[in-house]
Amino acid sequence: MKYPKSILPVSLIAGLFFLASCDVLNIEPEQSLSDEEIFTDASAAEAAVVGMYDGLQEGGAYGGIGIMAADFPTDVSRFTGSFTTFLNIRDYDPISSTNISILDIWADTYNPVNRANNIIEGAEEVPDVSGEVIAGWQAEAMFVRALSHFHLVRYFARPYIDGRDNPGIPLVLEPTDEPGEHLNLPRASVGDVYDQIIEDLEFAEANLPAEQAFDGQATVGAAQALLARVYLHQEEWQLAYDHANAVIETSPYQLSADVVTPWADVNYNGPEFIFAVQNRADDQIGVNDAIASFHIPDSEGGRGDIRAFSKLVESFEEDDERLSGLHYETDDESEEGDIFTGKWVGGSQEDNIPVLRMADVYLMRAEAAAELSEYEQALTDLNTIRNRAGASEYDEDDFANGDELVDLILHERYLELSFEGHRKHDFLRRGLDIQDENQGRVIPHDADMVIFPIPAREIDVNPELEQNPGYN
Repeated sequence: MKYPKSILPVSLIAGLFFLASCDVLNIEPEQSLSDEEIFTDASAAEAAVVGMYDGLQEGGAYGGIGIMAADFPTDVSRFTGSFTTFLNIRDYDPISSTNISILDIWADTYNPVNRANNIIEGAEEVPDVSGEVIAGWQAEAMFVRALSHFHLVRYFARPYIDGRDNPGIPLVLEPTDEPGEHLNLPRASVGDVYDQIIEDLEFAEANLPAEQAFDGQATVGAAQALLARVYLHQEEWQLAYDHANAVIETSPYQLSADVVTPWADVNYNGPEFIFAVQNRADDQIGVNDAIASFHIPDSEGGRGDIRAFSKLVESFEEDDERLSGLHYETDDESEEGDIFTGKWVGGSQEDNIPVLRMADVYLMRAEAAAELSEYEQALTDLNTIRNRAGASEYDEDDFANGDELVDLILHERYLELSFEGHRKHDFLRRGLDIQDENQGRVIPHDADMVIFPIPAREIDVNPELEQNPGYN
């Protein structure tokens, strides 16, 4: 894993505008460009936008441990490999502030923040382009900045429902291009972080197009879907409902006709995926970084380190295609942990990684509707997901009140979104204790250990950073 010497400023400097070639976007810059070169030419500025998305591939962001760390310390999957840093996260024993994988999540996610900040500031310097084009570039950058800050605040800070005044994360809103800049940023409050995320996404929603020319770029639907997710974390049910509803009713995205299609092709960019991190084999993502590698059995070219718990497997109905159609056949599936998810295919580490997809949006609308006592709508959305999978429908007799309906929806999220990095976040945003199947225990949702420590390396170089309770 690559990370620079001093993470808060330097993780922002690292890969400032390193732009790998990207056939998906039909742009092939392969050099590091200075600010002066980027913002004096429209084509170079467009290439910088492409490079910004490339930063999301990093393992600590959305390419590996940054997703897996929300699943294998729960009741979704078990990590059976030898990486001590992953085992430390899995076991909460306690998580070490010197854990290199925790540092990767921090560093890898601040990298695209800085790329975004450079675009937000520099876009207005590009000559001979319209204000609409400039606003579009900035909107894409604000989407990426919001997505990255949201990723960080969910891992390194208490959930929003625990209080707006709790320490959040450093909010980085200006570009860093000199060592030492922003070195001493303090942690903004959780409330201030969420306010900034929403402000960025509202700008993105207002200035992004419904469709982009190339796969992997943010759209208005992506901004609306992410806003729905953010509002769920805030328990702003009407706002969550409205934004999820906007995606379903007005965007070009739609559910795939079956559950298998979006996962059968490593380069799927169909209408199910609202926003997906684009990966290709020639991005040279290592076997030890790529999320696909950890979930694929060694017989198929992967590491085979992450496997489903029997609890998850047994939660599916027998004919549910999410089980029958989305797992690898192995020689012995009778023992705990011998089921491999089929959501990640092949061994080339080039799977596109869905960050926002339509099934999640339907379930977000269902949850918000249930909280608003719109039970018929909630049940309709819930059954839309179950019908597609070939599972039996729920009806009014299956729940006695809104709380029980919400429980059914959360259980459906467990089934539908497993291995996609949602489970731990769902527990915490709902104030639910974490089901730790690895240790056969329940971890209280308000325990210190459920959020990550600020990396020790950051504490060492930034006296303004406050460590999380339980890690001093």
